[in-house]
This record gives sequence, C-alpha cells and structure tokens, in this order.
Amino acid sequence: MIIISSTKEGIRHENCDEVLIDGVSLQENTESLSSGIAYSITKDRIFRNLRISNVCAGNVKNAGIILEKTKNACLENNIVSGNIARIEDQIKDKNV
Repeated sequence: MIIISSTKEGIRHENCDEVLIDGVSLQENTESLSSGIAYSITKDRIFRNLRISNVCAGNVKNAGIILEKTKNACLENNIVSGNIARIEDQIKDKNV
C-alpha cells in the first residue's frame, strides 16, 4: 500500500526517459488527488521508452493516469496497458 500525502498527483515524472511504472495501486486517501500517475514532458526534445502497466487508480478527481506535454516535446516507443484507471492522453503522439 502507498500512503499519499495531499499533493496534486500521487506519482509525477517530468522530462524523463526510460520510465517504468508497474504494479502501483492507489487505494486510500486518494479523493484529494487530481491524478494517480502524471507523466509530463516540457522540454523541446524527444523522450523515449515510457511503460506504464498494472496501475490501479480509480478513486481520483480527474484521471488515474495523465500524459501531458508542452511546447514541441515528443514521446516515442511507449506502452500504456493493463491498467485499471482512466487515462487522459494529452500527448497523442503516433507512436504511443
């Protein structure tokens, strides 16, 4: 079990390559979170190899998993699968 403080996201990764998030279950004290997992890219470059699987984050305000970007950032070679969570994909690159 992961105990969550009253932050905006349960887990946040920003501007990272080679990210693996697997087997995360957010079950208690999640009602105040905007999302369970947030992956954000803000630099104008290509980020690669994001894998998010087996995440359970259903009792959050917005989405269990949020993928977001700003500027001309790009995300390649990624898999988001096998999750019990609503996914909000703001990146929408063709290789996701």
